[in-house]
Amino acid sequence: MVTRIVFALITLIGLFIFRGINPAVQITTIYILFFFFNVMFDFFTRLGKNIPIKQLTLVIAIVQWGVAPFLSYHYYTNSEFYFMQIDEDQYMSFIFPAVIFLFLGLFLPLFGKHSIDLTKAIEFFRVNKETMISRGKLLFIVGLISQIITPFLPKVLAFAIFLLGKLIFIGAFYLYASKVRYRYLYLLVAFVPVIISAAQQSIFHDMFLWGGFLFIIYALIDQIGTIKKLFVFSVAIFIFFFVQLIKGDYRASIQLEQVNKDRSDLLKEVATDKLNADIDDDYYQGLVDRLNQGWIIARIMYVVPTYEPYADGETIVEAIKSAFVPRFLMPNKIVSGGYYFSRFTGIDLRETSMNLGLVGEAYANYGLSGGVFFMFLFGVFVNVVLSIVYFYGRKTPEIVLWIPFLFLYMIKAEDDFATMINQFTKALYIMFGLFIVMRRMYPYRVAEKIKEQLN
Repeated sequence: MVTRIVFALITLIGLFIFRGINPAVQITTIYILFFFFNVMFDFFTRLGKNIPIKQLTLVIAIVQWGVAPFLSYHYYTNSEFYFMQIDEDQYMSFIFPAVIFLFLGLFLPLFGKHSIDLTKAIEFFRVNKETMISRGKLLFIVGLISQIITPFLPKVLAFAIFLLGKLIFIGAFYLYASKVRYRYLYLLVAFVPVIISAAQQSIFHDMFLWGGFLFIIYALIDQIGTIKKLFVFSVAIFIFFFVQLIKGDYRASIQLEQVNKDRSDLLKEVATDKLNADIDDDYYQGLVDRLNQGWIIARIMYVVPTYEPYADGETIVEAIKSAFVPRFLMPNKIVSGGYYFSRFTGIDLRETSMNLGLVGEAYANYGLSGGVFFMFLFGVFVNVVLSIVYFYGRKTPEIVLWIPFLFLYMIKAEDDFATMINQFTKALYIMFGLFIVMRRMYPYRVAEKIKEQLN
């Protein structure tokens, strides 16, 4: 607690000194930056103690809604397309309370603790090692087969099988937690397809997302110390910035004359060229543009309600109906992923897909105060789900290994509500279904003494 207070005081003093030097920066922006540094610190300190999915959600959101827009307002202002449509004070006066109320909803005290007793969990994994290994291998195989058959299935089944494909990671996490022999090989096999896909398609979201989840699981199971956490953090940050450095040129090379060239050789060439070249300002401008979800939110705030009226919950209701009603009963239901983008931004997309983002959609429906309250309700929803997960995790610690699967899209600040709720509900159905199957195929062999301890 003392360390947290000292860190908070240091960041607060540092940020106010910074504002004294840069008085053009709005006070709400300073609050956003202060909140970001302290949530990041909390995420770091909780690694290895539980699965800090709430902190991760906030970190990603604040980077895209707050930190990147701050940089766009004051340092990287030369973007012709991804510029901030409204002034900083107007923008941050909405984003800051929206983030705070999301935080309040996420951390509202509910039943149970959002952590697991690691001693009991490790004992549970040890006593049930054979069951955990069998379940892990089942999930691993289901995920692997699903990834193989996905390209050959009709679109109506594509998303469900796509989610089943992610079970290869959950299976690998089971096997890692069980400390099975060759557990690192299972992790390698799970990650090779996503790395190859990232290299082939030049889309790296999944690679970074599952890499982050792996880090969280690794820290939890292996109980790594501060030095190791700092080392892994440093490596991850280097990889992230390097990927951003080469991504633009790599995509351009794919689209131009080098299309027929082997992608691995092409990637190696682009990476080598970039390592031997100086980094120019365009790189940092492009990096900020890619991280900045705020330009979309600012565009929505510019368009709504001046040119487009508030949706008054229309997109939220449609998203919930679409998530719970099968397509054969509702053939005209919305398609997640940018369905409302043109309507609320006034920008027609061609050959690309963009989403309103959760907070942008909140404003498009309910305006300033209503949008802030919606973010609180969303935080409460995530909070309730996690409370239930950890409640069952007291007796069945393996369920915490499913948190990345359940929240795969919920933590992505750039997705719309339809995408988030659709992924969550489908993942929930899959998880419950597989737990029923696994309970029958591979029941626990827990001694009565261990049962009493877990209770």
